[in-house]
Amino acid sequence: QHARSGGVKPPGFEGGQMPLLLRIPKRGFTPLNRDNVVIYNLSRLEEYSFPDNTVSYETLLDLGILKGKFDRVKILGNGDVTKAYKIVDLELSASAKEKIESAGGQVVSTLIP
Repeated sequence: QHARSGGVKPPGFEGGQMPLLLRIPKRGFTPLNRDNVVIYNLSRLEEYSFPDNTVSYETLLDLGILKGKFDRVKILGNGDVTKAYKIVDLELSASAKEKIESAGGQVVSTLIP
């Protein structure tokens, strides 16, 4: 089959029928401007010991909880809070904020809503 010149067919060539890669439907797309958000629950925060019970983006990076670059961190209210956390510049759900404040913690945010 390779005895004549120019006899090598390109990868994926199927003898003239529509190649498999062109037959498979293409679905959806990923928006280029989408924020990379990581979500944590309150129960996950209870597994770690934070210095001075202060939770911020920097402390999450320092303790190795966050790995990689994220645009935003949001904490949801799934779980119970036993410590008085001080949450600095992280997004919170309404239930998470209520549970943190009822446990004696505080939420300090300079983020523009």
